[in-house]
This record gives sequence, structure tokens and C-alpha cells, in this order.
Amino acid sequence: MQRTKVDKHCDITASPEAGITPASRHRSIPHATEQLGDTDSLIDWAKLTPSCTAHPTRGYGVHGGPVLESLATFAVTSASGHAALCPGQTHSLRVVFPTPDAEFFLTTSQGTFGKPYAAACSNQIATWLTSADNSYSDTVAITCDMTGAVQLLVSWSESKRDSYHQATLTMNVDPSCAAPVESPSPIHSPSPIQSPSPIQSPSPIQSPRPLRPPSPQEKEDDEDEEEVGKRSRDDEDEKGDDDRENRSRDDDDDGDKDKDKEDDKDRRM
Repeated sequence: MQRTKVDKHCDITASPEAGITPASRHRSIPHATEQLGDTDSLIDWAKLTPSCTAHPTRGYGVHGGPVLESLATFAVTSASGHAALCPGQTHSLRVVFPTPDAEFFLTTSQGTFGKPYAAACSNQIATWLTSADNSYSDTVAITCDMTGAVQLLVSWSESKRDSYHQATLTMNVDPSCAAPVESPSPIHSPSPIQSPSPIQSPSPIQSPRPLRPPSPQEKEDDEDEEEVGKRSRDDEDEKGDDDRENRSRDDDDDGDKDKDKEDDKDRRM
């Protein structure tokens, strides 16, 4: 199935040309039907038909006149899932023929096909089916201003000597399933500018606490500690003097011993 789409919005208001598209206006090809001559091709018919929606009304070449029947079927579904023609939507379209390998000419009275035969007539298709498929799929777009009935009409032939066959489907444009109108986004007011936070004053510098004079007991304790410290220092100094004196005596004794040894050695010699 062809991918479909929905217009962003659809305001259902009829215009002076509502239901009329460039594809449905007549082409200025005079006496086009006479130019067909003995052709047996519906594709040639699409090239020469004086109107984008005109189909053969009699036989041409070896083809017999058209026979209206229900051997071909149509399936139309809107992008929103409705089995209807919805303004502002592009619809999937599938036409199923009784046999494959048929040549056909398809038109719509309103709207445009996704794969038209020619840009000048975007509401017509002319082509061949493949030998392996008996159906054709495309899209048909219905604009917001289209109203009323839409006729899909197909003419086809199953062989070069076959009569023309025709089938048709008429559907009304249903405004109840129109693409929803998008409300404009509200304009948001800008956020108010916040006032800057006040600058905090620095904390005041605290004055040092006044020195409290020592109490008499604290003075006495300090004097005792100082006296003890002085005595300890005196004891250390006295001990140091004694150690130095002892080392000096030891040095003298060692010197006397050395001298006695020398004298004794001289006598022996």
C-alpha cells in the first residue's frame, strides 16, 4: 500500500473555485478524438483526449464501444484510516482488475494522483499492468477546499481486439474527517528579570580580648616554676664542670704513665 500523509492543517472554507483544480480544466487540443484514427491504445487516448477527464464513448480501431460493468473494484482509504475522502488528506488508492496485463486509463473528477501520466493532467493515469499483477496502487490527494462528489472512472482493455470496459466509483468529500486545524502556539511572556541579591556587609573584625592580670596564686606558681628551673640549670652546669675536671685528671694520669714508660725504656737501653 502506498504511504499516505496528512496536511498539517485544513481550514474548511469554500473559495470561488472550490472543487476545481488545474487538472480538471480542459486542454486546448481541437478535434482530438478525430486524431485518434484507428489507434487501439488507451495511452494514445490520454495523449490526445480534449479533456483531462474524458473517456472513450465509442469504439476506436478494432476495439468495441465501452461497456460499463463492475469487474474492476476500487479501494480508497484516508491517511487517518477513514473509508472516505477527507479534505486536507492524501488517500491510498487501489484498483483491482479482473485480469493482469491490461491497458487502462484512470481519472478522478477532483483531486490529484501521486503518479499522473502527464503534469498537464495530474488527475489522470494511463499505463499497462504487468503480467504478474492485476492491481494498481497510487495515491489521490483531496485539498481543503474540495467539496461534493468525486468520481473515479477507469477504462481498460484486456487485449488488442477486446472492447473497452469501464468501471466507476463515486464518493462524497466528508468534511467531518478533515485534517484538524492546528491552533497557533501561544506566545509565552518572557520570564521577569530577577533582582540581584543584595551584597552582604562583611562581618566586623572582633577586637582581641583584654589581657587579664595574673592572680597572686598564679604569680607564686610562676615564681616556683622559675626557681625549680633555675636550680635544675645550676645542677646541670655543676655536673658539667665536674665532668670536665675528671676528664682533665684522666688526661694528666695518662700523660704521666706514658712518660714513665719512656723513662723505663731509656734505662734498659
